[in-house]
Amino acid sequence: MFILVGFDSSLQEDLYRISWCLKNKIFPYVMRHQKCWTSENKDFYTDIAAWTNQNKIIKNYNFEKFLEGRVKIGSINEKRKEKDLSIYNLHK
Repeated sequence: MFILVGFDSSLQEDLYRISWCLKNKIFPYVMRHQKCWTSENKDFYTDIAAWTNQNKIIKNYNFEKFLEGRVKIGSINEKRKEKDLSIYNLHK
């Protein structure tokens, strides 16, 4: 299911739609609106899209495990990982 994020919705609403898909065994495909590129949460939107938009990854790893892998390969740093997790866990 295509999910447009960052356009006319809050981060909480975006996370709710992603969560709803996962709970209902639907693969979300996050499409970032251009506003995401200037958002204070730009890094989070990048990471959540990287996680959700690859079915093999989202099936086998939760968001935290996915971020740990990104830290290990150097795509992101530990501080960014912690920030992303705090944003993601706000919705839970």
